[in-house]
This record gives sequence, structure tokens and C-alpha cells, in this order.
Amino acid sequence: MIELRTFDDPRAYSDALAHAVNDALKASLAAKGAADASVPNAHATLAVSTLAVSGGTSPKPFLQTLSRELLDWAHIDVTLVDDRWVPESDSASNARLVRETLLQHAAAAAYFLPLVDISKALETHVAELNADTRIDCRTSSCSAWARTATRHRFSPTRPSGTSPSRRRSVSRYIPAARRMRA
Repeated sequence: MIELRTFDDPRAYSDALAHAVNDALKASLAAKGAADASVPNAHATLAVSTLAVSGGTSPKPFLQTLSRELLDWAHIDVTLVDDRWVPESDSASNARLVRETLLQHAAAAAYFLPLVDISKALETHVAELNADTRIDCRTSSCSAWARTATRHRFSPTRPSGTSPSRRRSVSRYIPAARRMRA
């Protein structure tokens, strides 16, 4: 069901969104048997939940607020839904944004799975991402269309009229992504 919510200001919106994501992550962790950070001496398992976030300026206040939420961040993997093929030091890097906003405070304990590694050839890194079992997009919850679309977005062909620093991006479709830590 779609629910319409209105907020008086951006801060109220980011707080409400952070609270909703907090609740969803707690429910996911509880369903998988991971420890609840708010329960002293809770028994931790190796189950992990994944949070895939967008970059850009819009989610920045939300990510900053979420970073302070008390969750079992050690059992939460964070990844991006997309990123530009630029070094993490570049201001356009979504990985940089996530490290500077979300992976602070309580959320510093989360495990981060970035999409870009410019030390490798693009095609090599894409193949490694597609083979990475930490977030498995080969499960039945990921469609063949999603994997094809992802590979298409990884295309090294530079569209005409794009700047060299903006010509390549990587993205991954991650519905209900799951993994278990060994």
C-alpha cells in the first residue's frame, strides 16, 4: 500500500526516513536472528542484512541521521545502488559520500561494499562484482533482466558529449539481497 506523508521541513523528513529504515533493519536482523544493539548481551549470529543506498545531495541529511541510530551495525552491510567510475577522492564519488555521512558514529561498524575500484580495469572489476557472493544477485530474487541491465550500465563505451569523469558508472540491482558471513 502506498502511503502519503507530508513533512514541515527537510529535517523532519530525514528523521522520519531514518526512523523507518532503522525499524526495517531491526526487523530484518530480528528475522535473521542477529543481535539487537538495544538488548544487552544479545546473542549474535552471523546473519547479515544489507542496506543499499543512493548517492547525491538529497539523501545526505538522511544518511547523517541514520548514522547515529542504534542498530547492530556489525551485522549490516552497506552498498550503493550506483556510483561513478571515479576515484573515491573525487567529490562526485557516491562511496565518498557514504563514508563521510553514513559510515560515521554508530554506523562506523557497518561493512561497506563499494562498487568502484579504479585500480582495476573496468571490465575486470565488473566481472568481479558480478561474481561477488557477498551480495548475490544470482539468486531467484534477482531477475535475468536486472543482471543484464547492470552489465549494460557497466558498458565502457563513452556516450557522446559526456565528460571523461562522468562517462562511466556502475550500478547493481539488489532486491532482498542476503548473505551469510563465514
